[in-house]
Amino acid sequence: MTSETFTLLQFPTAPGAVNLSCFCIKAEILLQMTGATYRTDETEDFMKMPKGKFPVLRAGDKLIPDSEFIRHYLEETLSKDLDAALTRSERAVAHAFARMIEERLYWVAVYSRWVDPAVWPILKEAVFDDVPAEMRNEVADGVQKEILRDLHGHGLGRHSQEEIYGLGARDIAAIADFLGDKQWMMGPGLSSLDAVVIGLLGSIMGAGLPSPLIAEIERHPNLAWYVERGLGRFFPAVQMKKAS
Repeated sequence: MTSETFTLLQFPTAPGAVNLSCFCIKAEILLQMTGATYRTDETEDFMKMPKGKFPVLRAGDKLIPDSEFIRHYLEETLSKDLDAALTRSERAVAHAFARMIEERLYWVAVYSRWVDPAVWPILKEAVFDDVPAEMRNEVADGVQKEILRDLHGHGLGRHSQEEIYGLGARDIAAIADFLGDKQWMMGPGLSSLDAVVIGLLGSIMGAGLPSPLIAEIERHPNLAWYVERGLGRFFPAVQMKKAS
């Protein structure tokens, strides 16, 4: 164990909302789950970070990038196995769900923010409001072009909007079906999978942005309640976004 105070470097967070990045949310939940003492440092200089992205955990003179490596570092440093109560087969299921969520459903959420013409103008105004007006469109459109390239490379961006949201709906339904009437994803106790699920679904429902995915989550009352309860536990000041 250690009495060290960690610093979580992440994107700025709007009042009453969770971080726009599901991985920053996940990292902060992991810090709370492991009982770590931490503070947050919000900045937009992610390109100066190792691997050029957030979140990054500062531990003394070390910088640990990526939420998954942050998890491993915390578990090792604090001698805390977040999945200690799970069997080997349960760990495998949790791992598979985490990969589905972070490797596909995440990209559906990215599309819903950065490409969907009903949402992109709202995100553009929220994210790039501090860019000088004469440069705002050029900067924002340049970032969107990079995201479109990433989506195309992933494969999801090659589909129609209807197909993309259909895939997202299936992933959300799978999460809801597996959750069932359990308190947390893997049973009565929290596990690392809860940080993943609350991270992504919480970013959809708690970041203050509209999204067609909110209605998909609300289609499953057990899942909507789970997300609301999870955000309430880890981020009590957050105001939930409802489907319009």
